[in-house]
Amino acid sequence: MGSVKINVAGIGGIIRDNNSNFIQAFSKPVHCGNNNQTEAIAARFTFQWSLAEGFDNVTVEMDSLIIINMLNNNSSDNLNLKRVI
Repeated sequence: MGSVKINVAGIGGIIRDNNSNFIQAFSKPVHCGNNNQTEAIAARFTFQWSLAEGFDNVTVEMDSLIIINMLNNNSSDNLNLKRVI
């Protein structure tokens, strides 16, 4: 269907199309132990949303290098985060 760029900050974010047009903003109440777990939940939500909406090219920007590395298959030994993603 197309591409989207999703900026994640904590458990909220903004979704834009490939022309930077606003599509949707989101936030979600969660109870997490740390910021990496929060951003892992947000990443999972963005990919679930993208698949449900039919987008086949998804770019996600976030602050957590741990989550970025996990998403890029650079692995992590953090089993709590692996369960989320």
